Amino acid sequence: LTGPFHFADHQVFALIIPTGLIYWAAFSYLHKQATTSLNDVALQRALGGICEGNDCAAPATWPNVKAAVAASGNILFNMVAVYCLEYTIYPGLDDRETLCKKSWYT
Repeated sequence: LTGPFHFADHQVFALIIPTGLIYWAAFSYLHKQATTSLNDVALQRALGGICEGNDCAAPATWPNVKAAVAASGNILFNMVAVYCLEYTIYPGLDDRETLCKKSWYT
């Protein structure tokens, strides 16, 4: 991360913090502009709280998050388990490969 300016990592991350504030301000402005001209149904759809037939979008409240985890908990558990195992097993195997002779796998 040093690049041509030879900044340390912590300096680069500190310099990036203002961009997060700029993005937040831009998002807030654009969200306000997008929702001020909407009527009742379109506003509810934009805010994520309306159902049309089987197509529902609900706001991310705590009860809705609990319901989503209850509906897809097994899938989420398997995806997280695969991710964790992949990134804990692979580095260990990669480390062992560098310690072994090169002829063991050829």
